[in-house]
Amino acid sequence: MDETVSLFRYEGVKDENFLCHYAFTQTAYETAKRAHDGQKDKGGRPYFYHPLSVCYILHGVSAYDPRLLTDAFFETPICLTDEKDCDLTSIALLHDVLEDTPITAEDLASLGFSEFIISHVKKLTHKKSQRYDLYINSLKEDTTACLLKIADMLHNSNLARTKEPTKLLKQWRERYIRGIHELWPILQSAGIRHNIKLPETEEFQDLR
Repeated sequence: MDETVSLFRYEGVKDENFLCHYAFTQTAYETAKRAHDGQKDKGGRPYFYHPLSVCYILHGVSAYDPRLLTDAFFETPICLTDEKDCDLTSIALLHDVLEDTPITAEDLASLGFSEFIISHVKKLTHKKSQRYDLYINSLKEDTTACLLKIADMLHNSNLARTKEPTKLLKQWRERYIRGIHELWPILQSAGIRHNIKLPETEEFQDLR
């Protein structure tokens, strides 16, 4: 098994095309880690744990898994299988950098990221002037964006990440759950294969 200096791995012999996509996953990791350095989430934990959590959710870890609340878990290796997996992971790592850090799309281009990755990071960027329901609606024509946004909203809907959830956070949780209910059927109808697990809670029962 080969490995990079970060938590990403792959198995077996891979061709140059895969190794190129794989290398950019490492670049995305380093870029997002630097960009979010010093930022905290609403629970006071390093913000970078959020995009990392989205990566784990895409790779089969439940968004409500208590391991995502422990720092040590973020050393658990993620095995990447193909070029698409590498790109999805890169987008997950970068999905908040345009919205929450000084990094621009031009900066990502200068680092060599593909148009596919940059365009999806841009799609996932929620402009503050845009109503959230319209933002969710704008993602519906793109199954890759739907997949990533579902993983993002699942993690954001877990109020265990905060010590004392406020009324506003509870309202946002309701928005996230509505968004998941809107986007999940799109993946099902398109026959998109993925590893996202819905939490075993009542809110998601009708999506199973």
